[in-house]
Amino acid sequence: MPCGWQWYLRHPFEFLKDVGRNIEWMFQRIFRGWDNRVTWALDDYLNEMIPVWLEKLIKDKQGVPDRMFSEEDEFQDEDGVVQYKEGALERGEQEYNEVLRKIIAGFKANVEMDNIEFITKEQYLEEYGRLEVVFDEGMRLFHEYYNTLAD
Repeated sequence: MPCGWQWYLRHPFEFLKDVGRNIEWMFQRIFRGWDNRVTWALDDYLNEMIPVWLEKLIKDKQGVPDRMFSEEDEFQDEDGVVQYKEGALERGEQEYNEVLRKIIAGFKANVEMDNIEFITKEQYLEEYGRLEVVFDEGMRLFHEYYNTLAD
């Protein structure tokens, strides 16, 4: 409901339409998991939600992708099952967490790029350039590790 209550006093049918839309969006979120407003600014939604989801993945994941290990980290036991040497899992988890944090930083940098305080053109361009480097690195890693974002 974007307008103040005084506006709604003069436009009561708009109030009813807004209430109806909010009820519709509520049911969409309940039954679909998202509402139509997400598509109005999909980039904003992803910038907000992907960092939340990745923080949860860092906190609750049960392992790390195989690509985080080198051949030197692995050996086969007497049954032929691949095992990891001592310390390899911890190192792999630390490296994967760092990748996820850089992806998170990339999405957050994109939000900051949209909200830079404009003081002077030079300061703006300097800050934008700094954030763009973080964003580009995060998106490169997001692309590279996209199929590992599962638990």
